[in-house]
Amino acid sequence: MTHDDTPRYLALADRLGLDRDALERGETIRTTVKIASFEDFREIFGGSLTEAQRDAHSAAHKSRPTSPDSTLALLDELERHVYGRHTLSEQARDYAQTAFPISAKVMSATDLVISEDEILGPGGAPVVISCDTLTFSGGSIQAITTSLHITARELAVNDPGSTHFHIGILGEKGENGPRGEDGAPYAEPAKTGKKGKTASPGVCKSSGGDGDDGARGRNGTDGERGDDGRGSMSANVTIDKFAGPNPFIVFTESGAGGDGGDGGNGGKGQDGGRGGKGCDSGCTGTNGGNGGKAGEGGDGLNGGDGGRAVDAWGDIYILFPKEATAMLQTNKSTVSPGKYGNAGKAGLPGEPGKGGSGGKHANKGKTGKENSPGMSGSRGEHGKGSGMPANYQIHYF
Repeated sequence: MTHDDTPRYLALADRLGLDRDALERGETIRTTVKIASFEDFREIFGGSLTEAQRDAHSAAHKSRPTSPDSTLALLDELERHVYGRHTLSEQARDYAQTAFPISAKVMSATDLVISEDEILGPGGAPVVISCDTLTFSGGSIQAITTSLHITARELAVNDPGSTHFHIGILGEKGENGPRGEDGAPYAEPAKTGKKGKTASPGVCKSSGGDGDDGARGRNGTDGERGDDGRGSMSANVTIDKFAGPNPFIVFTESGAGGDGGDGGNGGKGQDGGRGGKGCDSGCTGTNGGNGGKAGEGGDGLNGGDGGRAVDAWGDIYILFPKEATAMLQTNKSTVSPGKYGNAGKAGLPGEPGKGGSGGKHANKGKTGKENSPGMSGSRGEHGKGSGMPANYQIHYF
């Protein structure tokens, strides 16, 4: 309840301009609203925090290094002001003025039942979930790189769902780097040697010509670097009363790095050209031409590096009734950087060209020489760092 005994979800509905009558009729409202100013955002997303939670946030983030990216540094300032006691710099205030108004998604109801997985994000507008009674009945709420505010007078946890949590505050794994392309194969062998010529009927002038050497196989291309992960965002969960019967589980992890793409394999070398057929005229003939040398295999190229794992962007704040302390479970997991991409394999050499057939009483040409495979590429490097999960700031009342 608020100080004037108005249910908190209705007071928030009034603030956000929702249809209070529709809520009291039992309707669920899903809509997008505008938050006019940064201070309004602070009141909506951080207004329920206790003094102890703000102190804990400020202490935990006091030594956090400043991002070299000026925009990220300003966003970090704003986050510390919303959830902690940080006093905004003039630059951060100016930035907030230019950033607002912003859109926020709202889900509000008198009785809100989560019977399937509600996926919020990734990278979406901040979300406000406000209700009188919140019931988990086989579903979950998953905020992926999305700020979340949940307030409910009463919470019930009935049937288990498909996930190991009811609320997940999650980062997003970086995209895997695309695999390099393999060296394109040759559609045809090298050119065949010319046929032996006659000087006049019954008289041969030349032997069969040698086939052309096969061309070197085409190289693969490098695999690309995996993308960096994207961090989980802040969340604020306020529960006045817990009705059970099952434990309420909150889970968080940040964004793992994407894997590097494998390097492309080297292409097969071109087959050597066949030797030309020897002259065959009357009672005379000449030797067939020699086959061309096999083409060397193309080189495999390098695997891409793994992407960086990133730390959580914000903390998770929970207000929960003291008598139900044992029914709140909070879990977290550290995520890994992306794995390296594998090296591209060396391309195989082509086949030596066959000797051309000889004319009458003459010899067949020799088979062309063999060649070697190409070079293998190098594997990429593992991504850097481990993505640390958010801190829980829990206050039991």
